[in-house]
Amino acid sequence: MSDQSNSFEEKLKGVNFEKAREAIRYMFELGKEEAKRQGSEVYVSKEYHAVLVPFMSDPCYQNAIKLLEVAPILYEFFEKSKSTTDPHTVKNSSEKGRSPVTPEQLSRALFQLFVLDDEVSVRESDLGQYALNSISQDLMFNKCVYFYLVGLVAVALTAEYQNREIIAEVIPSFRNIVSQEALRRWNIFQGEVDESVEEASQALAKLLFTNPKENRALCFEWSREWLAKAGIEQYNPISLWKLGIFWMDRYVILMKSIKVFEIVS
Repeated sequence: MSDQSNSFEEKLKGVNFEKAREAIRYMFELGKEEAKRQGSEVYVSKEYHAVLVPFMSDPCYQNAIKLLEVAPILYEFFEKSKSTTDPHTVKNSSEKGRSPVTPEQLSRALFQLFVLDDEVSVRESDLGQYALNSISQDLMFNKCVYFYLVGLVAVALTAEYQNREIIAEVIPSFRNIVSQEALRRWNIFQGEVDESVEEASQALAKLLFTNPKENRALCFEWSREWLAKAGIEQYNPISLWKLGIFWMDRYVILMKSIKVFEIVS
């Protein structure tokens, strides 16, 4: 048994596994329903799926350990399931239908689910074909995917800020996580990271918020420009359309997921 398993053994004492499962289910269901409506699907890595399904079917101690070994970020849901006597937590969860989280917890969850997990999903999907031509192209493609996934979260947080100003408290923690990961992977420092995220956010905002009637070819043009950043030429309209739809679908699912959470200090 790993050291990580041993640490979770102690932490899971007093956990309400049924309650933790429902919190996790609630988070995923909104995304799944919206994806189905859009004719898409929620992308989950194979390793993640292999341990998530058993826990959702049988929320027991053993399945929880296996799940947390693969996705430790979900531990927050288990920890919150212990908090049954906090009136403030119960009020937020029951009256607003949201799961209470701190800004730091939400930033970690967004980074895990919509950056790291989606990176794996991209490589396992049809889009992964673009990363295979050369080592140099693979690096450029991976950096594009990373910063655009981060940029998508940034766009979503900015949009949600219009409804909940407290969402601003998530940004510093998320920015720090993003920068640390970029430094670890590519030795990129804060200034360059901020510029890359800003550029990606502006490009994504153009795709997401431009009225299609103003430019009916936008999805194709945008996708071709995005691939060009990774040194890839693509003119197949079907491939370009699928790429544009991918980013739009991810945004819808991301916004639905953010609304699941109630931010508490």
